[in-house]
Amino acid sequence: MISVNSSIISIEVTVLIRKLEEFPIYTIPTLPLISTCLTVIVFAILDTLPKVTKGVVTQDDIAKKQGYLLYFGNFFRKSLPEYKKGMYAMMEDGNYLYSSMITAS
Repeated sequence: MISVNSSIISIEVTVLIRKLEEFPIYTIPTLPLISTCLTVIVFAILDTLPKVTKGVVTQDDIAKKQGYLLYFGNFFRKSLPEYKKGMYAMMEDGNYLYSSMITAS
């Protein structure tokens, strides 16, 4: 979405803006198209932002299969042995591992 809409804006700026002096009627469809593309880009960027977490996933969360160790924001405060223990626990259960890979939280 981001690249398609930014390409549309680039084409509009390079081609249509030069033609606006010659054909002022093109202003009517150009402005809504540019504003729509900018809106779509903003919402696409907001949609791809990760959730901000506290950085704490406990061993109980992993035992309950609720912890998500594949995102850096969830394990940056853990020590390396705790992180390895949690990852090994996650890798032992294929369903838990694959569901963690599919979902982002």
